[in-house]
Amino acid sequence: MNLRTVQSSSMFLLLSFALTVTMQSDATAQSTALGKRVARAHAAAAAQAGVTTSVGLQAITVPWAGDPNLPHQVFNGGSLMLQGTATVPAGCSLTSASWDPGDGSGPVAVSFANPRALELKHAYTGSNGQPFVATLTVTDGCGNVSSDTFRVVVVDPKNLDVEINMAIDHGLWWLHKRQSLTTVGGIPAGYWVNQSYSADTASAIQAFQIHGHREIGSFTEDPYAEDVARGLVYLFTLLTPVTMSVQAAGDPDSNGNGIGLNTGYESYSPYVLGQVIDAIVASGTPNAVTVSGDTTHVLGKTYAHIVQDMIDTIAWGQADTSSWYRGGWRYNWNDQSADNSACQWNSIGTIGAERVFGSIVPSFVKSENLNYWIPTSQVFGTGTASDGRFGYTDTNPIDVAGMNTTPSGVVQLIMAGVPNDAPRFDASEAYMLANWDSLILNNRIYGMFAVAKSMRLATPTPVDLMAGTFDWYRSDTTTGAAKDGLARRLISIQYPEGYWYGYWVYYDLATAWAVIILSSTIVEIGPVAVCDAEPEQTAAGLPVAFDGSQSYHLDPAQKVVAWEWDFDNDGLYDATGAQATHAFAAIGDYIVKLRVTDDKVPALTATATCSVKVTPPPFPPNSDPGGPYTFCIGKNPPFVLDGGKSADIDGTIVSYEWDFDPQPLDLDFNDGLGVQVDVTAYFSSLAPGIYDVALRVTDDNTLQNVDFGKVIVVGPTEPCDLGGNNPPDCSGAIGLNIELWPADHKCDLIDIQALCNITDPDGDPVTIYVDAITQDEPRDAKGNHDGKTKVDAEYKGVGPLVWIRSERSTLGNGRVYHIRFTAMDDKGDFCQGVLIVSVPLVLGTPAIDDGQCCESIPPKP
Repeated sequence: MNLRTVQSSSMFLLLSFALTVTMQSDATAQSTALGKRVARAHAAAAAQAGVTTSVGLQAITVPWAGDPNLPHQVFNGGSLMLQGTATVPAGCSLTSASWDPGDGSGPVAVSFANPRALELKHAYTGSNGQPFVATLTVTDGCGNVSSDTFRVVVVDPKNLDVEINMAIDHGLWWLHKRQSLTTVGGIPAGYWVNQSYSADTASAIQAFQIHGHREIGSFTEDPYAEDVARGLVYLFTLLTPVTMSVQAAGDPDSNGNGIGLNTGYESYSPYVLGQVIDAIVASGTPNAVTVSGDTTHVLGKTYAHIVQDMIDTIAWGQADTSSWYRGGWRYNWNDQSADNSACQWNSIGTIGAERVFGSIVPSFVKSENLNYWIPTSQVFGTGTASDGRFGYTDTNPIDVAGMNTTPSGVVQLIMAGVPNDAPRFDASEAYMLANWDSLILNNRIYGMFAVAKSMRLATPTPVDLMAGTFDWYRSDTTTGAAKDGLARRLISIQYPEGYWYGYWVYYDLATAWAVIILSSTIVEIGPVAVCDAEPEQTAAGLPVAFDGSQSYHLDPAQKVVAWEWDFDNDGLYDATGAQATHAFAAIGDYIVKLRVTDDKVPALTATATCSVKVTPPPFPPNSDPGGPYTFCIGKNPPFVLDGGKSADIDGTIVSYEWDFDPQPLDLDFNDGLGVQVDVTAYFSSLAPGIYDVALRVTDDNTLQNVDFGKVIVVGPTEPCDLGGNNPPDCSGAIGLNIELWPADHKCDLIDIQALCNITDPDGDPVTIYVDAITQDEPRDAKGNHDGKTKVDAEYKGVGPLVWIRSERSTLGNGRVYHIRFTAMDDKGDFCQGVLIVSVPLVLGTPAIDDGQCCESIPPKP
C-alpha cells in the first residue's frame, strides 16, 4: 500500500521518556489477570527516565515482584525484613522513620541514617493466608510526613515455596543496599563491585529484573526499578568498540557496521560479556534506547542494536584456527584457546539474545562449537563413570569432579541446538546426578548456576527431573528426599544478613547468582504458579479440589496456558487443567505440586505446592469466602460476599462470621453474619484498590476455620472487567506495509486504527497507545535528504495518529519504520501489534529492513 497524506500543520512530541516500552513483534491479543499491569507500563512510559523526584518527602516501600498489590510471604512464626526507602526534598533531611508491622504490635522506630535502607526485621504469626499491612512512616526537618504500605501474607504450614520466596526477598534487599551510587554525565547511575564491575553489576540487575523489577517500572512505587535503571546506565559506559574482520569460520559482523562491543575495562572479557548481554536482555525492552556510553557506538542506540554488536564480538572472538581448541573461547578474544568456563558464558549470552531479542547468531558459532570444541572437552561413549563429563581445557576437571564444567558444557549443547533427549545431553545429566554431592556439599554456587541454566534453558522443554529421576531444584531432605536440590541447599547456606558466599564467587556476585537460581527463569520474567487446595484437612478417600486458576504471568503480554498436577510427589504429573480433584487413600501429610507453563517459545514454567492433611475425625469445617470479587462503583451493585462454597465433611456449619471493616482487617468477625452479606455501602465508600476479607465458619462440633479473600474496588471512571470480555483485534497489522513516496522529507500522517482495521469483538470503545517508533537507519546518517534530521516521527502517545517522515539514506536500500502499539478496550483487555512503514530507495523497489537500530524520536536531553 502506498500512502501520501496531507502534511499536518501541527505536531505533537512525546519526548519525556528515553526508554521505550517494548511490545511483541506481531499482533497478539491478551487478557491479563488482576490489576491489568499494562496500565502501569503505559503510565511509566509517560514518565521521565531517570530518578523520579517528588515534590515533597516520599516514603517508598519495596513491592513484591514489582507489584504493590502482591504481598511478601512469610511462614507462620518466621521473621521477615520490612523494606523501604525515602526520597527527601532538597534542603531537608530525615528526622525519623518508623515501621508499624500491622499485627497490633505497634510502631517501632528504626535507623534513618541511610534513606535507602529503612528496615525492620519482624516475626509474624497467623493462619494460612492471613494478610497484614505494614506501614513505613518518615518525617523530615521541613515538617513533611509521608507513609507507604507493605503487604505481607502468612503461609502455614511452612514449605519450600515460602522459604524460597523469603530467601529471594532477603537477597534482593541485600543487593539493593550494596549498590554504589554515582552519576554519568549528570544522569543517575549505580554499580556493584566485589569481583568485577561488569559481572557484579550485570548479574545484580539481572536478578532484579527477572523478579519483576524493571526500569520501566515506577520509581515512586518500586525502589528496585531505580536500582536497575541506574545499573543499566552504568553498564553501558563499560562497553567499548572492537574492530572486527572476517574470520576463518565466517563473517562475524551480522549487522554490517564493522564493529563489535566489548567490556573494555575488564580483564578476561570473554568471561563477563555474556553476563552483560543477559542483563540487557532481561530488561525485556529491545527497542529501549541508551542514554549513556560511547558517543559513537553506544549512546542513542537501541538495546537490541547494542546486544547484536556484543554477539558479533563473541562470533569474532571464537577460536577458529587451533586444531585443539577450535570452536571455543578463553581469556581473551581470538585467544585460539578454550576453557569450558569462558565457553558457557558466551553461550549463555547468545541463548538469551537469540531467544528474547531475536539477535542473529552466525550459524558457524554453533557448528564450530558443536563439531569441534564439545567433542574435544566431553568424555562421551566410553561406558565409564566419567561418561558425559566436560573438563576444563580438555576432558579433565580441575574442581569438584567437573561439576562446574559439566553443566557449563550442557549450556553449550543448548546453544548449539542439541535437544534434551540427545545422547550427549543424556550422558551429562547422568554424570551430574552421579556426582551431585560434589557440587552442593562444596558450596559451588558457580556450578549450581550452570546447572540451573542447563536445566531451565533446555529444549524443547525445560528439564524438571535430572536423568528422569531427580528433582534438581525442589528435592528436599526435610520432607524425606535422599538429597537436597538447589533450592533447599541455597536456603540452608544463606547468611542471616541476606547474602551468599561461595567458592570462586562471593558476596555481590554469589548473591545475584543465588537469587537467579532460586527463580523459575534465567533471563525473562515468567509465570507464577499459585496452588490452592480445598479442604486442606480431610478424611481418607474423600476428594480434595485443587485450583491453579489464580496462577498468573509477571509479563502482561504473556499468559499461562497449561496446568499439571503431581499428587504423589514422584515428579510425574497425574492430571492437567486449571482445576483438578484427587482423593488420598491413607492418613498422612501430602504435598501436591502444580506446574504451570506459559505461551512463550520455548516455554517458561514455574512450580508451586500446596499441602493437604488427611487425619482421623473430627474435621473442622472448610471456610471459603469466595472471590476474588470485582466491585465496580456504579456499574455492578449490589456488592455481595458469598461463603456458600464453605463445607463440612462430618457435620453442619452453624455460623458464618465476616470481617472486612476496617482495612487492614482487625479480625473481630463482627462485620456481617450469614452465608451472604451485602457490602455495597462499605466498599462503595473506599478508594479504588485491593482489599482483604475474612470468613470464619463454625460447625456443630464447635470447630472453626478461617480463610481470606480479595475484593478489587474499581472506580466509576475506570475500565471494569467482570469476566467474559474479549480483547480488541490487532491482526490487521500482520503483513501490512505502508509505503511512503515521494521521499521528500515531509511528514505523513498515519492513522493506526484505520489502516490496521482495529476492532473490538464486543463493540467496546478502543484506545490506541503508541509504545515506540524505531527505524533501521540513524536519524542523522550521512546521505539523508538534508543530513540534518533530528526527529523522524512524532506522536501523542495516546491516540491512533502518528507522523512519519518520508526520508531515507540515499546510500542505503530504503528505510523501514516499526510503529509498536497497544489497543486497549474499556475493560482493560488489549492487543499489541507492529505497523510497518517503509520509504523505498527507488519507487517500485521495496525497502529492506536491515534491523531496527534507532529510535525515531531522540531521547530528551
